[in-house]
Amino acid sequence: DCLYQSNETKEHQEVCSILMNEQFNPKYSTMIPFMAGMLYDNIENGKDRSGSGLLYFWKLLHSSPPQLTPINQMMLFVHCLDACKADTESSFLSSMLKCCHEIVINLFKSWLIAWISFGKNKCHTNRYMDRSLNKMMETHLPTLQYVLVHRDIHSWIIDQLIQFRSKILKMREKKDTYYVGIANEFPLLPYLCISTETADIILQCFEVSIQCSFLYVDFAQLYTKLKEDQLDGVLTFLIIALFEKKKHDKAIPSLKSIVPKLNERQANDAFRFLMSKKENLELFADLLALIAVKLSGQYLNDAFKILITLPSYEIPYSEFTTLVINLLEGKWNNDVFQYLHNTLDKKNKRFSKLYAKILENVAMNLKGEHLDVALRCFMKKLHYRLYSNGYFTKVFGKISLKLNEEQLPYISQCLMDGLEYKNKYIHQECAKLLGTLSMKWNQVQLNDTFKCLMNRLNENVHWTYMNSIEKILLRLEEEYLDTAFQCLIDGLDNYKQSIREMCVNLLAAVSMQWNKVQLDTLFTNLITKKLLSYLDNKQINEAFGYLIHGLKDKDKNIQKVE
Repeated sequence: DCLYQSNETKEHQEVCSILMNEQFNPKYSTMIPFMAGMLYDNIENGKDRSGSGLLYFWKLLHSSPPQLTPINQMMLFVHCLDACKADTESSFLSSMLKCCHEIVINLFKSWLIAWISFGKNKCHTNRYMDRSLNKMMETHLPTLQYVLVHRDIHSWIIDQLIQFRSKILKMREKKDTYYVGIANEFPLLPYLCISTETADIILQCFEVSIQCSFLYVDFAQLYTKLKEDQLDGVLTFLIIALFEKKKHDKAIPSLKSIVPKLNERQANDAFRFLMSKKENLELFADLLALIAVKLSGQYLNDAFKILITLPSYEIPYSEFTTLVINLLEGKWNNDVFQYLHNTLDKKNKRFSKLYAKILENVAMNLKGEHLDVALRCFMKKLHYRLYSNGYFTKVFGKISLKLNEEQLPYISQCLMDGLEYKNKYIHQECAKLLGTLSMKWNQVQLNDTFKCLMNRLNENVHWTYMNSIEKILLRLEEEYLDTAFQCLIDGLDNYKQSIREMCVNLLAAVSMQWNKVQLDTLFTNLITKKLLSYLDNKQINEAFGYLIHGLKDKDKNIQKVE
């Protein structure tokens, strides 16, 4: 409305300044086309029969200073025209407005010609400008609703697509292998899929690209613009091509990219057809899994049962993992877990990682004995640490952090039982995890874990045990801490020097946990049993400082001990 006011008003002058000088200010760049749409509506609704407001708007836009990159200004004009429905014919528009709109249409068409130019030699074009134009067109074309279907633009695009189709048909007939240039032009086609007519021509080009052994094109972007009947045709063509030797390698990625766009009927038809071709299952195993995930429900179980008939090296790892995770969502499935457990027993490293990924995603939904069974089967793979870079240990830790209070006892007991395994790598990894996960244990679980680790010391003194015990000691409280202290003091009398040394180091490492009486007991034992030699220089200095402090204590009993 400001444009209809006197040019002396402040509001009018501000709007004029914006249209002439702030066209590319992000604050106003989206507002300006919106303003054009409002002015066009005023004409269409009879509020401004002369169209003076919109005409003045265009005059101000064209009055802006020349730009170093004119395509940005052109795109602004095009978006403004699109807001005006790209109207060049309505009787309610003045001849001047129609002419103004035609000028923008012709300007846009000239840039389209420079961008598309099917069949022209681009070898000598400026690569930087070419990339910039591509980026600009790919960003803006999908947002246009009316300009691309304007009769002049639409008819020109159809002519270009027909020429392109003729060219690739000739190439197919001649089996021309010089296809680099034309392959680079295929990615432009989805942006030109603006109507039923253009879509039909583009789909014909797509089918030719599948038929040509020398040409591969990714048409994933095209499918979102197809109508249901067109998508039916594409799906039928691709499924037939799937079973033709020369077309399979290009048909399968196209089919996989089309799956998310299928409706329930289309996905169900494709699934049933593929299931009927189980003798060729290795050709489309990954596709079958993707469709089953989309359909969910019983389709997941049907796909699982047929996929596990394949040799393990032919099962698509990624798609199969996603399928199983969806199949196990919120419930236990005996068939699935039995298969996974049997695969683990075959020492298949690839499927061990698959099991790990699946368990990481479904463990929090398992309950009681089912969780216990799954964890214990997985724990057996912790000895893979040497050639998996600790992958299984990391996953086990992630699983533990996701479990709730009711589930935690299962994993703590599982890890404590793992300390009894003959394989040294398994019980070392279990010891490490018990320390890492101590942040989640309550006091009873911490106490049980501490006792379990200490009981294992006679058989295996390893740094993982000491690190885990230290983490647990730092979290123990009250009577549990007193019990732990006494256990370590008793360890000072152990017949093994390695255990005595570890107990000394643990008592010193968590000395801030001990009260005054416990510290007195500790240093008395260190001195009387001549265990100070087990301490490093830092620990000896701390002990000496404590002794000096004790000599200054007012309590004579403490002075006597010191």
